[in-house]
Amino acid sequence: VLVGTAATIERARRLRKMLGGTQRQVGVVAAAGLEAIETMAGRLADDHRQARRLAEGLGAVRPGALRTNTPVTNIVLADLPANGPNSAAWTRALREHGVLVRAWGSHRLRLVTHRHIDTAGVDAAIVGFRRAADALLR
Repeated sequence: VLVGTAATIERARRLRKMLGGTQRQVGVVAAAGLEAIETMAGRLADDHRQARRLAEGLGAVRPGALRTNTPVTNIVLADLPANGPNSAAWTRALREHGVLVRAWGSHRLRLVTHRHIDTAGVDAAIVGFRRAADALLR
């Protein structure tokens, strides 16, 4: 999906043809982009609000030990204690408590809220973090 001025779109179309990108079934791929623009854009504020709730909740799990960013989008980064278990250990412990995260370096985790993450899901993630912290940060 490409968004831009008419000149940008025209240039992109020309480049696409030069590179052999005249797919006949591209509508299937474009449908996902249209759905995102027409339907999902209106609910992004919910995802961002849930991300802020998640960041605040994680920051309260172990103040000073777990630090989170103040998200402006739906992405939360959680910094783990440098002298504690690494991201891989946290990822495993969190999975045991039903929380899926992505390691983002040796001592950072990345969490993303989206339309399938509701208030109950955020609350469950915070509880999972609390349980994992109890096991990992003794």
